[in-house]
Amino acid sequence: MQAGWQEDYVDKCCQVAASFDDVYLEIGLYWKELMKKPLNDPNIAIDQLLWGTDWGASMVEHSQPNEDPPFYWEQISERGLPAHQPDYWGSSLRQLFDFAMERDLPQEELNLILGGNAVRLFDIEVEDDRMFQQYIDV
Repeated sequence: MQAGWQEDYVDKCCQVAASFDDVYLEIGLYWKELMKKPLNDPNIAIDQLLWGTDWGASMVEHSQPNEDPPFYWEQISERGLPAHQPDYWGSSLRQLFDFAMERDLPQEELNLILGGNAVRLFDIEVEDDRMFQQYIDV
């Protein structure tokens, strides 16, 4: 889901990811409650989730406290294009951390979402990958 509030996009993507192990979901612009969909689906593995955003785009955070969802990212035509740099990273990280704290998500799983899965998927050489789950055959 790029942005907006239509959860049906996420539902459809989750159906595909639940059916295929090689489908990955980028959850960077999900609000906290929306993150429950892929993370509570027993057929979507934690290693199918990637955090990230296309930081630098022209969407702004549309806030609507006490509504569902409480905020979403959208380009609202009547406002025009933002002249400032919307802070995708801060907002999306706050949502992920709030969700992780509420669910008591293990740190190893959070590390995978925040980078370990991307390192594996894109075969990125990192200086030290000890923060990402690995097991040694004995």
